[in-house]
Amino acid sequence: MTEFHPTAIAAIETLRARFPAAPFLTLGQTVLWDEPVKAAFCRILESVAPDAAMVAAVHDTDYFAKLTGLEKPDREGPEHSNAERVEKFVMLPHNDGATRDLWSAAGDLSCLFGAEVVPTRHLLAEHGVAFDRVARSDPGGADALLNREPEAWGWRALVHAGRRPLIAADGRLRDNAPALRRQLQWGFAASLQLVAPHATAAPDAAAPDAPSSGRDVAAQIEGWVNDYVEAHPDGTLSDLYRALTPRLWNLTRGAGNAGNEDEGSCAVQTGASLELFRFNRQTARLPRFGFVHLFLQPATRDAARRCYDDAVRGSGIYTLDRFGTGALPFDVVIPGRGRGTLRLHEGSLYIETEEPITLCAGCDCGSVEELADILEDRFGPGVALVGKAVALISMLAAEYIFVFHERASSYTTRTQAMNAALRAAGMTLELHPMLRLQHAAWDALQDVDAAFCLPPHLARAFGQSQISARDFAARWKTVCDEQDELRAALKACHSPRDLMALLDTRRAHHDGAAGSEPERAACDGTCADGTCVDGICSGDAHDGATASQPSHNWARSLREYAQARSVIRALRERTQVLEQEIGALRAGAREAKERASIIERSKGEDFRAVVQPLRARISDLKEAAAQRLLTPEITSAAQTLESTAATSKLSREEKRALAQQAAQRETQRQAEEEREIAALRADIATHASRRARFDADIDGERSQARALMETARAKTRERVALETSDEAAAARAAIVRLEYEAELQRLRLTRDALLVSRGLRYTNFRPTAWWFPLVSPDGRWFRRLAETATARLEEL
Repeated sequence: MTEFHPTAIAAIETLRARFPAAPFLTLGQTVLWDEPVKAAFCRILESVAPDAAMVAAVHDTDYFAKLTGLEKPDREGPEHSNAERVEKFVMLPHNDGATRDLWSAAGDLSCLFGAEVVPTRHLLAEHGVAFDRVARSDPGGADALLNREPEAWGWRALVHAGRRPLIAADGRLRDNAPALRRQLQWGFAASLQLVAPHATAAPDAAAPDAPSSGRDVAAQIEGWVNDYVEAHPDGTLSDLYRALTPRLWNLTRGAGNAGNEDEGSCAVQTGASLELFRFNRQTARLPRFGFVHLFLQPATRDAARRCYDDAVRGSGIYTLDRFGTGALPFDVVIPGRGRGTLRLHEGSLYIETEEPITLCAGCDCGSVEELADILEDRFGPGVALVGKAVALISMLAAEYIFVFHERASSYTTRTQAMNAALRAAGMTLELHPMLRLQHAAWDALQDVDAAFCLPPHLARAFGQSQISARDFAARWKTVCDEQDELRAALKACHSPRDLMALLDTRRAHHDGAAGSEPERAACDGTCADGTCVDGICSGDAHDGATASQPSHNWARSLREYAQARSVIRALRERTQVLEQEIGALRAGAREAKERASIIERSKGEDFRAVVQPLRARISDLKEAAAQRLLTPEITSAAQTLESTAATSKLSREEKRALAQQAAQRETQRQAEEEREIAALRADIATHASRRARFDADIDGERSQARALMETARAKTRERVALETSDEAAAARAAIVRLEYEAELQRLRLTRDALLVSRGLRYTNFRPTAWWFPLVSPDGRWFRRLAETATARLEEL
């Protein structure tokens, strides 16, 4: 009897004692990823509980990945060519640029060592990468940089390019098979390129027809897919996955194809979520739909909604109001028509499909039985009622024991929080616990007779291009820790000099990773340099520099950077002297202008105090003389005589005498005024010679200001000439180039460190199933994985 880990045995024995009739359930969107690895659990079941049942189901009620901008018109019918129809699905990588918003559920694939680990711009910035600085100098700019550098290595998604959202159960093979074939060819070719040629151990005697090499494994899987597609062109991807399930489970565990490829192991049965959640009058009373009842019956529906919203709030998962008023955490799946949120509002029932459906008005559906009646009457018995992410687990856990990989389903903590809140609100939930299966995939390589041609990021991290499986198993955890330390060290570099110094210290390690043969990275066939053959890139157009490429001489860059900085510093010292002189000259000019202004003000004050009164007196005298010309004294005297003629009679001689006297007085007055005006003018002239000194002083100050400004402009031209000299331009260009190169290297090292540490740790728990027979056709790797798998229970 094979020895298995005590925790796995104890977990199964506990579950069988508590729930002897409960079947185990696995549920995955694609059978071409990690689900068949749970065949390891089957091996333990065969030993501990051989009568236990296990269901391996395809989660085919989830959507195919979509990406904004890829939508193409939906084309159906014989009038359209095959070329038009295959465009409905494409294979895409996941980066932080053009495919930033990609989320794949029903068709992703990883080559060996690959995982959907995207070192996003935000994540890189958290680790100290100055992304904007790199983008400014990158030849393609920020968009090209985002498309090129932060990408999930070794991962590709099957993406639906049609206009309408499509669930996996509705995706026809005639539409998606071409892209699926390309995806498999890419994954297998890239993986085989990473497995070094070595002597393959003979297959188990119990399975003499098992594949004897990785290429046989790839050919066998591709053959299964091609055979099924040719036989069922109108089938769905879900049908294909379900047909592949027992074959891949057996192939993964090493049973091979010795006549039993269509039989599952450990009494495994196949299923699909469309079947598990089929909802009609016959199935409505199943325990899995009892959870739905809590959200329908009037006594608990409001509290149940609050418990759901409280559990998902702040997680990025939508609260129910985001789906519309009265939304419930369940989707109705109508085969051929899509999927939509169920809403119950003010006694009316709706389905929020792309074109919303009103099921009934004023019906106030209060139970699952009523809901089943309404849905079956409207659509027949084929509809499904599927819980949204957090609710789905609670539905199926009423009847099944979920078997999850460690780190699978990030929703479970939210599900547990929701369930706890429902129970606290007085609602009864009888749910089976989950079983968490923890693999040590990379540790299990310790006895495997294989070797790897590491992809560039792993080659740099391990310091070698090729490594045996045993050495990989022994070193991978240490390498991950080293990459964590490297990320921390890179983040701690706060200046280009510090960064270049760190990069220089790593040069020997980087050079040690170089091999005699150039690394070849996985490619999607779009390599610009034309070096791609059968989906494999032998150039360095992908994933940065290859492991064999000579490392950058950072010591030389550091010296060049220091020299360029020295040039700029020396120029800066010279320009600072000039700037100080220019500043002093401009200050002197401002002071001279201010002194001129002060003198001008003094001149004005002197004019108002001395000259202006004299000029005013002259003006007054002239004004008085002008007024007398208008009314002469002789005329005035004559008028006076005439007015007094009645009372005093004067002779003609007396009147003439009076007029002569008046004329004499006017002549005398004019003479006196002219003498006074002449004296005033003489006085003004005297002051004018004195005031000329004001003008001379003003002109002197302004001339000095102009001279100082001209000197300042000359020195400014001298400073600009220094700053724009060829020497300065060359130094600045060197600084920009070297800082760009260093920051780009920080970006790439940080990216690689994330891909290595997070990628290997993630795939250690959730490896792709077909990696095992491809790397170890003799089954050693998988047997060791099963023997070392641990398990724990999580209550729901």
